[in-house]
Amino acid sequence: MKAKFNLLRLIIQMIGLMLSFNAQAQPINQKSTISTELSTPKIAYEIVITGSINPGSANYIIENINLANQVNAAAIIIKLSTPGGLLSSTREIIQAINESKVPVVVYVTPSGGSATSAGALIALSAHFVAMNPGTNIGAAHPVSPVGENPKGAMEDKAVQDTSAMARAQAQLRKRNVDLAEKIVTQSLSFSAQEALQKKLIDWIVESDEQLLTQLAKQNIKITEVILNNMNLKQTFLHGIADPNISTLLLSLASIAIYTEISSGFSLIAPGVIGILLLILGFVSLQMIPISTGGITLLMLGVGLLIAELFITSYGLLA
Repeated sequence: MKAKFNLLRLIIQMIGLMLSFNAQAQPINQKSTISTELSTPKIAYEIVITGSINPGSANYIIENINLANQVNAAAIIIKLSTPGGLLSSTREIIQAINESKVPVVVYVTPSGGSATSAGALIALSAHFVAMNPGTNIGAAHPVSPVGENPKGAMEDKAVQDTSAMARAQAQLRKRNVDLAEKIVTQSLSFSAQEALQKKLIDWIVESDEQLLTQLAKQNIKITEVILNNMNLKQTFLHGIADPNISTLLLSLASIAIYTEISSGFSLIAPGVIGILLLILGFVSLQMIPISTGGITLLMLGVGLLIAELFITSYGLLA
């Protein structure tokens, strides 16, 4: 039993370290030739976003945009297929795109995928947008993290703020400002062909080769595309930020904490697990910053060790 709870404490501290670590991690699966080609403008970085837009995917995108600017890459290509995500993470991504001196290309792919909600806003902010036939873009009316529509003044505030952001990005990239606004206010959505005709995107392409051909016509000539995958921290954050996972974390946290309270605080383990799940749930919904969540978990681990000195738990707290 003592070994099990030592393992629990170790897991809590490992998660805390991972969340609180803010150093720039090197992307994995990066080709070894990069170090000899940092000065060439013909390299492009490629990243792939599937699933929701959240702190993990935002960190992944921003880190690679920064990397592309550091090495003076020709472009960064974001392959995107998302049902949407958190507005706070979307704003962070858009700010990074707008500050980038390297062209950011959003490619909505594969066929059947979409740039929905937050994905549409990110696409509108990109320097160039391409879509695969069979994809769609739009439906960016703001909803709560659990999928409910805000009501009353909160809804008006969220809609006005988000629509202003959509207009601003469309104006910046010389896209259809009126439809960019209606993507938010009326949840309009468009097929790839419709989006091209209405000047919301730049191209429809069926392959990576066609995309590179279109970029070459813009004097962005790319001879090598390097795929960077998510690192461990980003993968973890991306996973727990899934709306289904975050809801499950909070539900399990409530059950565990209720069990601990019902036992008269005698079981210990449900309380510890409940607090852990509660912190992870808050982090996944960005109700608390990632670094704050990490530090809180580290403090929880240390607190359990200290509590063991004063509470007879037979090693459970430790």
